[in-house]
Amino acid sequence: MQELFWDEAKGGYFMSVQTIAVAADAAVGDASLATFMPAIGQPKDIVDGALPSGNAVALHALARLARRPGERGAFLQVDERANALLAAFANPVNRAPSAFPYILLAAVVLADGQSGPFQYAAHGDVAVYGQVHDRQLSVNITIQPGWHINANQPLTDNLIPTVIRTSEGYTSLVLSEVSYPPPLTKTLGFQSEELALYEGSISITANLNNGSDASAGELLRLSLQLQACDNEICLPPEQLALQVPVSVQFSPDAVTK
Repeated sequence: MQELFWDEAKGGYFMSVQTIAVAADAAVGDASLATFMPAIGQPKDIVDGALPSGNAVALHALARLARRPGERGAFLQVDERANALLAAFANPVNRAPSAFPYILLAAVVLADGQSGPFQYAAHGDVAVYGQVHDRQLSVNITIQPGWHINANQPLTDNLIPTVIRTSEGYTSLVLSEVSYPPPLTKTLGFQSEELALYEGSISITANLNNGSDASAGELLRLSLQLQACDNEICLPPEQLALQVPVSVQFSPDAVTK
């Protein structure tokens, strides 16, 4: 997509690759010797209608890919492409935002990550999956080797703790008895003092109680705060917006804590 459709001059993706074949040596007859030149007047699709525009779909895909695991450093290239695409259409989007709903949605994904029960953090080195079973929430976190996240109670004040809570304004279900795993205590290269951290696979659990109008089939809206580090640096803190399906009917007499 980047090689065939990207407009190097003005940014954004063309909707087609129109080519004019320059004939190869007829005596040789080898089609592989033919070269191709881009034609003039390639259109770009940027306005969202009944279907999202092509550039909006491209931005959404890039925003999601930037958080997926892959070759180390590859996320930077994808992130740069996504930001360049968004910048290419910033002026028309700012002038008439109602014409670009899917581009704006993709911009939110680029800035804050996608919603749902499964998400990535730390550019793919941390995977998070939330599920609800028998009124208990489990947030399972898998951390790639060489990386860690700070514990719920770090030993250093300037490090961001791992915290799960319901999203601001969400009142249908309430978390109680939130349980974080016991942390590992280590000394790493960037700090001489001991650190409390999580590595490998961990699970954060909590009980669910009624808030207001809780019902089966709704989405439990959670905010997961974490900060991922390797042995040398810490990445900026992240806030993941999890939306976990709730498959049980809560009694209206359940106690709210």
